[in-house]
Amino acid sequence: MNPLWLPVVAAQGLWVRSKTERMPPAAGPTEGSVGDGSGPPVRIGVLGESTAAGCGVGTHEEGFPVFLARELAARTGRPVEWQVVGENGATLRHIRHRLMAGLGERLDVALLLAGVNDVLARRTPREWGTISVRSSMSWPGGPSMSW
Repeated sequence: MNPLWLPVVAAQGLWVRSKTERMPPAAGPTEGSVGDGSGPPVRIGVLGESTAAGCGVGTHEEGFPVFLARELAARTGRPVEWQVVGENGATLRHIRHRLMAGLGERLDVALLLAGVNDVLARRTPREWGTISVRSSMSWPGGPSMSW
């Protein structure tokens, strides 16, 4: 990019940031089940930032975690129990230290939706490494998760 454009790009960035509306999280239950297939349920947990929290949709029934649960139920022919723990604006550090404890046990699938807020906060590569590599969790009889 031509350096002469930097002041214009910076001004546009500040304007967009000041005008961007902060959407509320989805309303309604943060856990549920979908599908009426046979067999034991697939248990999924979605953890993260605004996408997990359902910002921009009215209820979690319209959001990503339940969409994922419905798709898993359709593809596996099994019921799916879902849970979501999310917060608008959450960074990896916040997720690791504050939100992760709210995620249920004995999950078959755990999905982390994160990173945008850390990019917006201009985390250095070194900070990314200390936040992400040192976190792990596991459940008795369940999967282990490292990130």
